[in-house]
Amino acid sequence: MRHVSRWFGPILVAFLLAGCQPDQLTLEVYTSDVELAKTEVIEVTATVSFSLLGDDKDGLLDRVSDLAIPYLSPGSEFSRSKGTLGENLVIKTKIPMGSKDQLTSYLATNMRLLAIELEDETAYVRTTERLPEFDNAIGQVNLMLGLDFPAKTTQVSVVSDSREAKELLAVAVFVDKKPHLIFEKTLARRDSVDLVFKGGDGSVYSEVEPQWMLLP
Repeated sequence: MRHVSRWFGPILVAFLLAGCQPDQLTLEVYTSDVELAKTEVIEVTATVSFSLLGDDKDGLLDRVSDLAIPYLSPGSEFSRSKGTLGENLVIKTKIPMGSKDQLTSYLATNMRLLAIELEDETAYVRTTERLPEFDNAIGQVNLMLGLDFPAKTTQVSVVSDSREAKELLAVAVFVDKKPHLIFEKTLARRDSVDLVFKGGDGSVYSEVEPQWMLLP
């Protein structure tokens, strides 16, 4: 039994990491940044959280974290903690926001896994072409490893720091734990709202990117 337990822990973690989907992606977006991002790339704060079952005695998480560093913004922070049934991993980083053309140029020299792409007044949270590359890299560590987006929950905290009021629009979203097919809100200066997009099975956001619209 001791021999079995010696390999069962790492194998269990590998199975639970296969096709691993983040529990939560949290983004903090300021209305002034959205305006600036129409003409230049802006980096916004992002936090990605994972909850993993089982023990990681072989340091699999550390090896995957090391591989992730080149794909994250400089100064990104990793923190691990013990959970009830396993381990928690939290990554604090930044992701770029801008138009498609701006992001294409930016991502040519900056390796990132996610970006916020602006199309007219609509913002989309999208994976980049680097994600399959990173997916392959962690697959070299263990064939069972993978990374899936969107996260089970994507929370976009929209904060208004603009002098003029902004109209916020989102579809199929939770606000204050209440579901909205269409959510609309006028944001005066210093107003804020948390948009929560569910990306689990059966959700529209399991198939499309979380998205919202900010109108002048």
